[in-house]
Amino acid sequence: MGSSRRRSGTAAASVPVTAAKLDPSADADAEVMMGGDGAVDTSLSLQERNKYVRISGTLVQNTSSTLGGESFSPELLSNTLSTRVTASEPSGDSLEFEMASPYLDLSLANALRRIMIAEVPTVAIESVLVKDNTSVIQDEVLAHRLGLVPIKCDPAWLEWKSKDETASEKNTIVFTLDVTCYVNEEGEVVNEKVKSSHLKWLPGGSDMGRTGGVAPADGTPNDGTPNVDNEYTKFETSQRDVLAARGWDENTDGAPRPVHEDILLVKLRPKQRIRLEAHCVKGEGCDHAKFSPVATCWYRLYPSLRISESSPVTGKDADALVEQVEALCGTKDDQGNDKPCGYVKVENGVATVAGDVRDDFKAQELWRQLGSDGSGSPFEGKLSLQKDKHHFIFTVETAGQLTPQRIVKDAIHLLREKARKLVSSLDDQAMDTD
Repeated sequence: MGSSRRRSGTAAASVPVTAAKLDPSADADAEVMMGGDGAVDTSLSLQERNKYVRISGTLVQNTSSTLGGESFSPELLSNTLSTRVTASEPSGDSLEFEMASPYLDLSLANALRRIMIAEVPTVAIESVLVKDNTSVIQDEVLAHRLGLVPIKCDPAWLEWKSKDETASEKNTIVFTLDVTCYVNEEGEVVNEKVKSSHLKWLPGGSDMGRTGGVAPADGTPNDGTPNVDNEYTKFETSQRDVLAARGWDENTDGAPRPVHEDILLVKLRPKQRIRLEAHCVKGEGCDHAKFSPVATCWYRLYPSLRISESSPVTGKDADALVEQVEALCGTKDDQGNDKPCGYVKVENGVATVAGDVRDDFKAQELWRQLGSDGSGSPFEGKLSLQKDKHHFIFTVETAGQLTPQRIVKDAIHLLREKARKLVSSLDDQAMDTD
């Protein structure tokens, strides 16, 4: 019984085009509100307009950008990673890192994000062989649930397997699951919940097609002895030896296994039984979402506060600005005393930006609203939130198959290879043209 396969995607919503959008004489505010190319802050220099998106209230300006005049090459990718790469969670499941370069724009950052989601390979359950299932859950539903269980197995240990290729110790990981629910002598129900921890690795290949029986009489998995005469897998040697030759260490890496042992697969009642095998292969998220190594992967532009140089905030207004920012963003120390955030300070009666608000979304939103046109505040048109179009803050949360550091490293490697192939293809075409 095979798990379902489909290419994931999101259907685009149908948006009717109104006559006003097509009329060149229509009010340009619509384009400004959407951040169109026509929304340009002329108070900034050309260099600043190419570098920063400016946000003030609902007004978004300078969304288009022009990169530097130097030609792009794959080697530039090695210079885009900033020195600040830090894990944001002590559990190791999340990583936040920055990429900053004058040659880096949205297209390249989004390409890296999409590669992390859809092209970094992992190992997942591809097919399920059901021998016995007397539970209330259908075989197809059970196979689908098993397919979404993340598997802890380095994809570098396995070769790629085509659809028609025979499963072997080089391209397939086999798990067995054999659980029977019963009532013990104390009257307790045993094995009521079938969890991912019941999946056991078979280093010798499938037990279901073995000559002389399905599996040992006591129900224990095989010990790794290969069996070539098998209907489903052709293991010529123990998979332990094959994986060890590819860098696997059983003492440090452990056996291939589910990432989480407490994933509930199905509930059983006494005398019900599930007996199956799950065969895992290497794949990519673009083929099926179960192969995607990330739970989420996103980026944001590096934010900063800006006070207009042509219309500075001075005098009582400067003091009032500091007071409002500290009232919202200031904290308390251990003794309960006020601890200023320090985002804004007053020097010689003029308010200046002094702090980094990259992780303070309250301060960013306050600044955006205070500078909004029509806000009625004394800071209207003087304050704006700006974001660096060439400085990206990535957040990567792994599903557990790979570490977030490994996901980023593999994605950058794939992106570099794509760039090299593109450059090589363009050079070949140029030679053919000449």
